[in-house]
Order: sequence, then C-alpha cells, then structure tokens
Amino acid sequence: MRSQIKTRRLGNCSLCLTRFISLPCLFILLVLYVFVYLVVGVGTYIIHEYRPGTQVYDGKKNNEPIKVEPKFSFSRGKLSREESVINAIQHAWRGYEYYALDADELLPLSKTGRNNWGHLQWTLVDSLDTLHIAGLTEELKQAHDQLERSSFRQNSLVSTFEMGIRVLGGTLAAYEFTKDELYLRKARDAGDRLLRAFDTSSGIPAKTIHLIFGAPKWFAKLRGAEQKRENSLAGAGSLQMELSHLSYLTKDPKYDNAGKGAVKALKKAHEELLQGEHGNLHGYLGLFPRSFDVDSGKASQPYFTVGSGADSFYEYLLKLYILEGGKDQELLAMYIRAMDDIIENLVMDFKFNNEEDGIGKILVESYGSKRTKVKKMHHLTCFMPGLLALGADYGKRNNVPKLEKRYDEHMTVAKGLMQTCVYFYTSQPTGLSGDEYRWTNNVAESLRPSLVDYNLRPETVESLFVLYRVTGRVKYQEIGWKIFQAIEKYCKTDSAYAALADVTVKDSTKVRRIDKMESFLLGETLKYLQLLFADRRKVPLDQYVFTTEGHPLPIHQNV
Repeated sequence: MRSQIKTRRLGNCSLCLTRFISLPCLFILLVLYVFVYLVVGVGTYIIHEYRPGTQVYDGKKNNEPIKVEPKFSFSRGKLSREESVINAIQHAWRGYEYYALDADELLPLSKTGRNNWGHLQWTLVDSLDTLHIAGLTEELKQAHDQLERSSFRQNSLVSTFEMGIRVLGGTLAAYEFTKDELYLRKARDAGDRLLRAFDTSSGIPAKTIHLIFGAPKWFAKLRGAEQKRENSLAGAGSLQMELSHLSYLTKDPKYDNAGKGAVKALKKAHEELLQGEHGNLHGYLGLFPRSFDVDSGKASQPYFTVGSGADSFYEYLLKLYILEGGKDQELLAMYIRAMDDIIENLVMDFKFNNEEDGIGKILVESYGSKRTKVKKMHHLTCFMPGLLALGADYGKRNNVPKLEKRYDEHMTVAKGLMQTCVYFYTSQPTGLSGDEYRWTNNVAESLRPSLVDYNLRPETVESLFVLYRVTGRVKYQEIGWKIFQAIEKYCKTDSAYAALADVTVKDSTKVRRIDKMESFLLGETLKYLQLLFADRRKVPLDQYVFTTEGHPLPIHQNV
C-alpha cells in the first residue's frame, strides 16, 4: 500500500515538474518564433526578389517576347499624341503583368518582379485609375482579379506614407471611377491598418508600420531600431487627403480625425520650435522643419525645403482645402503663409537666355538659425509650378480673396519655376532630367546635375499638365511631347520602361539603363502625359483633385 502511495506521489510530482519545465520552454520557444518570424522574417521579406523559376512565373517565360496588340495601331493612320501615350501605358502594364504581377515592382531588364515595398503589389494599385482613364478595360480586369485574390495581411514592415499615397489612394480613386465595391473594401482595409501608425503619444504617425501588428514601440525595439522614432514632415502630413476621403465615403470620421490630429500635432511642434531657441526665424513662420519625433512630438533642427521629406505637406494644405469644398479656413491660412515664406525666402531669380515667360525662378534650401542657403534643387520640387497655378486658378474661379490677391505673383513664380524645370530636361543630351541640380551663379550656364540618373519621375509633367489646363497655352503640350518622345527613345525596353543611369551621355549608343521601373511611372508620369493631350473635359480640375501620387479624387459635395 505504502509503495503504491509513494508511486502515486512520485507520479504527481513528475507531472508537476513536467508542467513547471514545459511552461518556460514553451514561452522561450514562443519568443524565438516571434523573433524569427517578425524580426528575421520582415527584414528578408522586404528585400526578397523574385527569380526565374520561383514563386511568380516559370523561368522560360522570361526569354519570350510579350505578344500583345497595342490598343491603337498605325494601320488606321497616324496616332494622336494621346493614343501614343495610351499605347505606352499598355506596354508598361503588360510588362508588369507578364513578368511580375504578384510583385511590387517590375525589374524591366532582368524581367523579374521585386517585393521591396512589403508585397502589396504597389504597381498594380498605383495603376488602377490610370488603366481606367486610358480605357484599357481588359488590363483593368486583370488588375481587379489579381487584387481580389490578394491580401494586405502580410508579414511586412512598410512605409506608412507610401502605403497611404499608393495603396489607399489608388484603391479610393479606382472606386470613384468604377463604383466597384471591391476597391472600397480594400481601401477600408488599408485605412484600418494605417490608423495603427497614429497610435503614438503625440498623434504624429510612425514612419513604418507592420501590416499585422501596427507600430507599437516595443516592436521597434525588438527589431533593434533606435530609441528615437522620427518621421518626416511629408510622411506625417501627407495622408490627410486619402484619410479624409475614406471618411467621406464610409461616413466614419475616425480616419479623418487621425489625419487632422497629426496636422495639429505638427503645428504645435512647429510653434514650440519658434518659441524656443530658434525664435529668431522671422520670415519662416509658415515653413516647417523637415522631421519630428513621433513619441515626444518635438520638431528637429530647422531645415527648410520643399523637396524630399517636406514637399507633399505643403501640397496637401491646398489640396485638402479644395477637396473638402474650400471650407477649412485654417488650412487655407497655413497654405498662404507657407507660400508667402517660400516665395520670400526659398525662391530666387534665375537668368536664362530665353526668357519668354519673364525672369526664371529657382528653389533653394535653408537650414539653421542663420538661414544658410543651399543652392540645390531636386526634381521632386518641380511639383511647385503646378501647385501655385492650381491655387491661383482655384482662387480666381471661386472668388477666394486671399488667393485672388496673390494671383499674379503666384502665376509669375509658377511660370518661372516651370521654365527651370523644363531646362532640367532641355539642357541634357538625352532630353531627360537629372534627379538633382546645383549651381554657383544664378545663371543657366552654371546649372549642373549633381545626380545624373533619371527615374521616370512625374513632377515636371504634372506641372505641365496643370499649367496647360489653367492657361490653355499649347507650349506646355509641346514640351510634354518632347519629354514623352525622349522617354520612348531612351527608356523603352521590350518588356516595359527602365530608368536611366546618366542623362548627360552624349552618345545615344552608350546610354545605360537601370533595372528599375517605379510604380509612379504608371501611377503618375504616363497618366499626366495622357491627360496633357486629352480633351480638357477628361478628369477636369474643377471637379477632381489629384493626390500627391496622382490619384484623382472628386471634390466633396454637401459637406
């Protein structure tokens, strides 16, 4: 009997010991799994590139030419300019669809796909409204069906800003043009995931989010990120149009509240900066520094630019005001103050040999309390001519006194900056622009590209499109056509289009291409070129506002 009792006790003790040991072991295994899945998994997933014979297509396909009839054929006579651009849109899409449909981007030279944006098929979502506007119904159905099969629930760490302007913006515009509920469901899904980026102590969104877990601080620490989490001015202040429109469609204010809350937080940080050690920045009251701490809500050291890291914040002050029916006077005041200070402090006269539109203009950057000027202008800033013209035209058409008062000044600066952006192209042997320019004296002869690559960027053709719609001057169409012809000559491949390594090469036989086709070629560049040559009633500017990624959203009614 005693032996039986002893055996039972030993058995019970063994069971307890097993449980005691197993719980810590299970916990350790769980931690290891999370580490491998999230930390290692995320890092490798983002940089993973599809190779022939792996997840997308059979490798044999990469050596086969794409066999597709262009939408418009020369057999029926000379193509119009718009038809030529539509054929280019179709060519770029077919290459992506054929070689990389399940990937974020097409690598046009190696003819494979690349998932460098979190496996969200960014070229696809960026192309939806472009395909609709171009009348490419078969291609749009391909994109629709692929999107229906896909999910945004990915083990990926993605840019909050890029997901907002591409995925959310692209699906919202697609819904507005087609009224297909799939696009609205996808937009809401993207919006819900984006909202988690705003869950910070300041209300300024985190720079990146995990598509499953959001952007908690512990996750950043787990991945070895720095304690200080920063986001750029553009990254934090350029989701407001998309979030506002999602609230408008769903009747759920949470999206708009998050976006507007971020603007308030940025404004508060800006005011604190001016009241502190940098209180001597007179004349810069409308300009915001380029980066912010998302946890403390503090602004970084003052560096003022309308280029990378800041550009679309200023763009959205005006465009959100227009999108919401011109009712938010605070947004208008912020835009006016910003443009006044940009024109006073960052715009300089620039002398060209041909000054048909008056004296040329160029943009500089400024940093520090001493407001040191940096003679550097990035192609990204070439959105400014279009923005100034859009605001001036809107104010004149809608009798907005603060904008009407500045109409002549804003149009003069817009035309002067447009002249400089066009010179970025015409001064190069390829007829295409470098990515960044520097100069010594304020004359065209001293202007040289400091970054010589051409990445198929849209900003110049976007401004040409807006200025043409606003002024009706055919010269902007002519310039756009020359840019399109240069793209066709130097960037077109048998699969799609590729970026250029050096726009300064004089011998056209030695021009080198880069194995890259950004999604904004389809999302913006070719779309704006088509609309530049299309009937002016197609996507009219008095009914639509284009997001910073080129997605047209209809102006809100009865709000």
